[in-house]
Amino acid sequence: HPSMANNELSGPLVLAFLYKRIQALTERKYTYRFVLAPETIGALCFLADRGTHLKENMLAGYVLSCCGDRAPLSYKFSRRGDTTADKAAMHVLRHREKNFKTWAFDPTGSDERQYCSPGFNLPLGVIARSAYSDYPEYHTSLDNRDFISFDHLADTVDQVFEIVKTIELFEPLRGTIQMGEPQLGYRGLYTDLSGLPGPPEFLLRRKRILNFADGSTPLIDLAERYGYYLPDLQEEIQLLRRAGLIGE
Repeated sequence: HPSMANNELSGPLVLAFLYKRIQALTERKYTYRFVLAPETIGALCFLADRGTHLKENMLAGYVLSCCGDRAPLSYKFSRRGDTTADKAAMHVLRHREKNFKTWAFDPTGSDERQYCSPGFNLPLGVIARSAYSDYPEYHTSLDNRDFISFDHLADTVDQVFEIVKTIELFEPLRGTIQMGEPQLGYRGLYTDLSGLPGPPEFLLRRKRILNFADGSTPLIDLAERYGYYLPDLQEEIQLLRRAGLIGE
């Protein structure tokens, strides 16, 4: 049923625009694979060819399906439930999407059935709006162009790209000064605290990033602990790198 707009075409549309967004990133830590294939048999053929490589190298992946209707975004967890894919998606949704829904892994649905089968068990979740059979137009001729919203498709692209940017920042940072806290004043990174009831938020954020830059704590853990949105820390991290306080 390739003519169905939300069920079949929304995912490839989001994927195509996401490809352009990722291609435009000037710096990328990771490589990306975009898979367009018939459901079930296509995923099985891809896994037969590349499954071992994915098991050894894949950090996170997502099936994009039913992501063009007007419902809030939703997320289906991977079989493991606590992978980088799960953490990144939940982090972005909590900060950027109101009334999002989640559902636990179950071996039904789309190609997560293959990617998360026991022999592969890959770190892969599903990003959707209305879950597969949760809307009455599913698998009917009413799943057409009138049913989907191009504004919601564009928003899906934006949100998935935010997830990508979050994953790009997952790795731990390593500060150049580990014994004691760095002296920020002569580097122009401190501020006059006279008359202030406490340190300003930007200074707290700066000191927290440096303290957790121990080479082993994922940056996502810092963001979750203090309620930061991880991509918002990128500018501060670059500032500390330019000051020589965080290694490349």
